[in-house]
Amino acid sequence: MSPNAASDDDIEAEPLVPGTPLAIKPEDEVTGAEARRRQAMLAVLVVGYVATSVVASVTSKLNANAYGTRLVFFKSQIIEIGWASYMTAIVLFKVVSRPADLTDAMRRYPKRLIFAMGFLDSFADFLANVGSVNTPGAWQVLLGQLIVPFTMLFSFIILRARFRSFENAGAVTIIVGSVLAIMPAFTGRGDSGGGHTRVYSVLLYMAAVAPSAASNVLKEQAFKKVAFDIFFLSFMVTSLQIVLGWMFVPLLSLRGFGGIPLHEVPGTMRDGFQCLLGNEHIPVFEYDKVIGYCSAYVPRVTFLDSMSDLASGIFQLLLVKYGSAVLYVLAAALALPLSNLAFSWPALMGDSVERFSWYDIGGLLVVLLGFSLYRSRQFAILCCPKYVSGSDVANAHRQKLLSRAGESGDDDFGGFAH
Repeated sequence: MSPNAASDDDIEAEPLVPGTPLAIKPEDEVTGAEARRRQAMLAVLVVGYVATSVVASVTSKLNANAYGTRLVFFKSQIIEIGWASYMTAIVLFKVVSRPADLTDAMRRYPKRLIFAMGFLDSFADFLANVGSVNTPGAWQVLLGQLIVPFTMLFSFIILRARFRSFENAGAVTIIVGSVLAIMPAFTGRGDSGGGHTRVYSVLLYMAAVAPSAASNVLKEQAFKKVAFDIFFLSFMVTSLQIVLGWMFVPLLSLRGFGGIPLHEVPGTMRDGFQCLLGNEHIPVFEYDKVIGYCSAYVPRVTFLDSMSDLASGIFQLLLVKYGSAVLYVLAAALALPLSNLAFSWPALMGDSVERFSWYDIGGLLVVLLGFSLYRSRQFAILCCPKYVSGSDVANAHRQKLLSRAGESGDDDFGGFAH
């Protein structure tokens, strides 16, 4: 740990909205014209988030298929480098235009905790990238919802958080729905039509959720203690990921992780770079079997994969900042089935199109039910505030004030940190 790093107890919590009292107002005072403009802006943000979220899901799977198991580590690193480049540009702009955003408390925040975020995110991305090649895209969307119960678990362990009974019921329901969707992988009917499904790939993809959730909880802790700037934190964590990702290279030699002899890893990085340039002579492997070759569309898909993920994250931030965390949840609930269905659309997926089975339908419905149960209190505040306790409504309004001030105060979302 850096000698200048403070311990957890030494951190002085800064006010999340400096100079602004968190008064609870009954309603924001806006004119009819302003209200209509605001509603139109929020509608655009919802549509933008849903569209970019669906595109991000589809391009992520297409990108995984394009590189195959042998080049997957190069693919994960190039995406991280892209993210670090975007964050560097944003941070440089903020340093020049708003240097006050980089506070002393942020500088003193324990470096070991930031390192832990980078390590956990790096491990999560490694597992997800290795598992994504042989995990159907529709399953990836549903398995991603396991972030809810895992985040609850780590929030309980790290933050001593407590949850209501319907939130616990929602988390359990999400787990049931996710397991239902992937049942074909364990019954011998796991080939979805978009490629070969392998049980260990699905399990690796599932396992990636745990370190990702733990990292989100550590980020939430950072946001709450010192109102950490989202982009500064993203820049530091993503930069660490590029370096720490190399720690997991030895795992690539294991059969389930690709079965690549370590002395061949430099060659896979060279081939990955050629594939990124669209070299159609570079073979694409599924473990030790050649299943195709790189194509001219790989550069475009890689760019879209990186940019759509970034755009989705920005729309998420804007929804929470100018709308509310509840509005983001509604947008996410809308994006979930659309993303799930997109993998069965030949015009989008081409040769990678997947069959939509009854297991997918059942899993999707159960996950949506669990999602609704988990966020039922927020939905109630949005539609029927007079039936919700005053403290819940006051807390929801406080979160809106915090988010409009520039930081996400919602307990369930760690903010825009890759």
